[in-house]
Amino acid sequence: MKNDTSLNDLNIVYHSQIKFDNFTLPLKIDIANITELDYILAFSITNSYKLNPVDAQPKNINELDNIKTVYFEEDNMTLSYERLEYQYEIDVIEEDRKINYCTKFINCDDLLFDNGNKNLLQYLQVDTIKDWLFENGFDDMFYSELYRIVSHWVDMITTEFTANVKKALLLDNKDGIEMNYSLAKLRTCYESMHMYYFDENKDVNSFEKLSYREQHLMQSFATKMNYIDIAINKDAKKQIEDKRNDNQPNSKRKRFGNTGKSF
Repeated sequence: MKNDTSLNDLNIVYHSQIKFDNFTLPLKIDIANITELDYILAFSITNSYKLNPVDAQPKNINELDNIKTVYFEEDNMTLSYERLEYQYEIDVIEEDRKINYCTKFINCDDLLFDNGNKNLLQYLQVDTIKDWLFENGFDDMFYSELYRIVSHWVDMITTEFTANVKKALLLDNKDGIEMNYSLAKLRTCYESMHMYYFDENKDVNSFEKLSYREQHLMQSFATKMNYIDIAINKDAKKQIEDKRNDNQPNSKRKRFGNTGKSF
């Protein structure tokens, strides 16, 4: 069956919505906006809802990990478990990071309001959706619902994306040396031009800040090219061995005539 999945199928967008009191907030999950951290946060909550959840890796618990402060006095060192003075502020920063993960998928860009003339922020007359949510009763119940819904769609879209990458780059065929258009295009992009493929990464200078899909595509491409190199080397080795066997002297076989014995 001909492979009809291409790099164009790696541009995936899901639309959804969520109720905030009596107002419907549009959601837009674009694979281009998903980071590796988004994927990790989504997986951590959606894994428990799956039919075959992935077991968490066992973690060695060391009480030393809970030590927060160290004091030195002359030749003595004291380790303390006391709560950090700014622990509350640290917890707020961590929680804010998770809130940003949720709210960034609220669709504030598309012109969905006033007959397609305004986006969400223009319609609500606010600068940021976070400010509007907190001004209008953002609570733990809504936050938990938004977190689960967003995580569901992030997990769905990344699952579809990885499946499309696998098909587009012929990753199921580990022994083949076939190069299709998608592989040739990426080879030009990554190896010849030393560029990132997706537009959202045009100004990125570190791997960590690349979008999730760019990281996954680069790693998948490298894996496929490794498969091809292995297959080529394997085929070359077989040809050498076949040629060597064809050139082996058969004088011993002739010497014993048709005895049925070979050496």
